[in-house]
Amino acid sequence: MGIVSFHNLVKDDLSGAFVELDFEHYNIHRGVTWHGVKKATLASGASTVFLFRPSTTLVTHLKMFGTSQLESELDLFKNPEYSASGTVFTASNKLTSGGDPTSIIRHSATITASGTLLDSYMIGSSGGAGGGGEGGSRNEWPNDVPGTEYLIRLRSGANTNLTSLLIEFYESGDI
Repeated sequence: MGIVSFHNLVKDDLSGAFVELDFEHYNIHRGVTWHGVKKATLASGASTVFLFRPSTTLVTHLKMFGTSQLESELDLFKNPEYSASGTVFTASNKLTSGGDPTSIIRHSATITASGTLLDSYMIGSSGGAGGGGEGGSRNEWPNDVPGTEYLIRLRSGANTNLTSLLIEFYESGDI
């Protein structure tokens, strides 16, 4: 079975010709795609996290990525528990003239239980000549259940590890 491609045609302002865009790129032009990035230097075993609360009115499609100078693990959990929800993190619209999302991102939450593990990636290596890398979900995690929250965690496996955690999401269609 071949790859199924979703696309839309948009009119090029300069030439007047119609141009085919894949669905993900089309959503950027529609102003419904956002991202958030958090950089951190982590000690061994330390983590940087995002709490993600998807829209309660629109289906939210989430992707997560991480980079690491040394060894790290990137995890996605469903329904985490926390004693403090952290600070609201402003997501950037990938269309600079676009609006704000209805989904909410928070950082620096105090996590008491991670929740149900949905996805996990090893990034980089701390042994031999290897080191560093990037990893993340190639596929989206669509959320159509209002009230579900997610924990995205990047945990360092090495000391003085330069890392970045990125989430990207778009909102479309009613739940």
